[in-house]
Amino acid sequence: MKEIYRRRGEARRTQAGATGVRVDRHGRTLVRVHAPLNDPLKRKIAALGGRVVSSSTLPQEIVALMPVTMLERLAADDSVRAITSEAH
Repeated sequence: MKEIYRRRGEARRTQAGATGVRVDRHGRTLVRVHAPLNDPLKRKIAALGGRVVSSSTLPQEIVALMPVTMLERLAADDSVRAITSEAH
């Protein structure tokens, strides 16, 4: 969340300094989405500017490259149980 606030310019919501989240030059980060991969979720990831990198059925997880500022919108999807940082 700190990185999202920092990118939005909401510095008052977080302390200054590095967040530890690796973000590419396009503002994207690699995340693990704990949700079943289905067509509506794939379309949502793409519509939010993301890209599915890999997925697995057991456990139901998707690794995606996502714009940091779109993570809250993705997390609001009913099929998403959690979103965690993926090591680079």
